[in-house]
Amino acid sequence: MVLALQPAANRWLRRTGPWTAVVAGNAVVLTVFLWHMTAAAIAAVVLFPTGVMAQPPIHSAAWLLWRVPWIAACTVILAVLVAIFGRIELRRPVLRPARRGLWRDGATVLGLAAVLAGLLAVAVAGPGYHGPTGLPWGAVVLYLSGAAVLRVVRTQPVRPAATR
Repeated sequence: MVLALQPAANRWLRRTGPWTAVVAGNAVVLTVFLWHMTAAAIAAVVLFPTGVMAQPPIHSAAWLLWRVPWIAACTVILAVLVAIFGRIELRRPVLRPARRGLWRDGATVLGLAAVLAGLLAVAVAGPGYHGPTGLPWGAVVLYLSGAAVLRVVRTQPVRPAATR
């Protein structure tokens, strides 16, 4: 059935308005994905204990009808979260070619090895008590150190205008 609608949908999306809406939605789709459960949790914490959202018996007709305002409340909260955090996703870095050298290449290999070792250590640690975070601290420190080295290696120093 969906394939039968494809030609009509393609014609509709060739228009500027609908295609602009698709592009705008895709620009923040990762933000929506990352924050939709947070929006649901916020809505649950705010609406259920205060009695704003009634909780009728599950699978009843009243329960099904209450899903409409529930989804609307979650959508409003998600829209606020996307407005706050969507700018981060829309930010585009200025890409400059990195200067290669023995120091940068060595630091890149070292940083990547530290990140991979940290991830491997977390995977090998398995279930059990690993402190308040639930992760082995040594592995977390190793991962974060490697990520920091990779960030420093990727950063281009800003040169004064006189030396450019």
